[in-house]
Amino acid sequence: RYGNQRQQMSCWLLVGADGANSRVRRLAGVRPQPSQRTSIAMRAYADTQDPGNRIVMSYTRDLLPGYGWCFPLNDGTANIGVGMPVDNWQATRPKWQDLLARHVHELRGIGVTVCKPRQLRSYIIPHAKRVETMVGDRVVLVGDAAASANPLSGEGIAYALAGGMMLAESLGDAPLANSDEVQRCLLRHQQQMRRRFSAHQRSNWFARRWMHRTGVVSMALHVAAGHTSLQRRAGEVVFAEGRWCPSDVARFAGGTVGAMRGAL
Repeated sequence: RYGNQRQQMSCWLLVGADGANSRVRRLAGVRPQPSQRTSIAMRAYADTQDPGNRIVMSYTRDLLPGYGWCFPLNDGTANIGVGMPVDNWQATRPKWQDLLARHVHELRGIGVTVCKPRQLRSYIIPHAKRVETMVGDRVVLVGDAAASANPLSGEGIAYALAGGMMLAESLGDAPLANSDEVQRCLLRHQQQMRRRFSAHQRSNWFARRWMHRTGVVSMALHVAAGHTSLQRRAGEVVFAEGRWCPSDVARFAGGTVGAMRGAL
C-alpha cells in the first residue's frame, strides 16, 4: 500500500527485515513471540562527560531482569536507556520517563555527568531461548523480524548482520526462479543459524530466568568481581557469541557458598 493506492508485486524470494512488528512474519504464517519472550525499552541520547569513558549497565530492582545502560559515543554524547520484559511492565505499568530519570540520577551518582536526555524512543525487542522458525514458503526472516535478539542483553544488530551474511552464503548462486532450490537454501540457512546460535541463546535465556531474583543478581555480581574469568565470560555472553559453561556455574556456586560462610 502506498498512500491511498494498493499495488501488488511478485518476487522469487522475500526477505523480511522489517523489525519487531514484522508484517512479513505474519504473512508468512510464523507465530509472533509471546510476551514472555519480548522486552520493551526506551532509548535516548544525551551529552555526557565521564573521565573513565565507561560502558555502564545498571541492574536495579525495578528493571530486573532488564537493566539500564549508558554507552558512550565518540562525539561527547551517549546512548542511554532502560529496558525490561513486557510482562514486568504490564504488571506494574511504570512511567518510562520516571524510570529513565532514576537511571540518569544513578549515573550522576557514579560520576557520569548527564545532560537532559533527548530523542526519546521506545522499542519492542523480541528474543528467544533458541533460534526460532525463520523460514516460510520462499520467505526468510532476518534480525528482529526473526526474533533473534540476545535474551540477556537485548542486543540484536550483530545477529541481524550475521544472519544476512549467512543467508547470502547459503543462497550463493542458486537460481531464484527455481523455487525448490531456493527453499532448500533457506532451510539450510535456518539449520546453520541454529547450529551457530541456539546454544548461545539457550545459555542466555537460562541466565535471564535467574535474573528475576534480586538476591541472585547481587550475589552473582559480588562473585564475578573477584573472578577475571567470569568477567571475561560475561563480556563474551553479552557482547559476542559466548555461552555459560558448567565451570562458570561451579565458580558462581563456590563463590556464593564462600560469601555466605564469611557472613556467618
